[in-house]
Amino acid sequence: MSYLKYIKESLKNIDELCYDALKEDDDYSFYINEIQSMVGDAISGFESLIYELKLGEEKLIEATRIIEEYINGRD
Repeated sequence: MSYLKYIKESLKNIDELCYDALKEDDDYSFYINEIQSMVGDAISGFESLIYELKLGEEKLIEATRIIEEYINGRD
């Protein structure tokens, strides 16, 4: 599953748990623990996505440098 789909699913689950917690007035600690866990998962997904984007950016910068060297070398 892509990071964005994973994050979206985590946030959807958090929303559903919040809704369930509002309906159930006797077991808030269970819902709070579950929500904390899912928030941690969503944050981890965001961190992984950011890492992958940084790697992609570095690869694009390197590719640009190589292309520029090739073009300038052909002049």
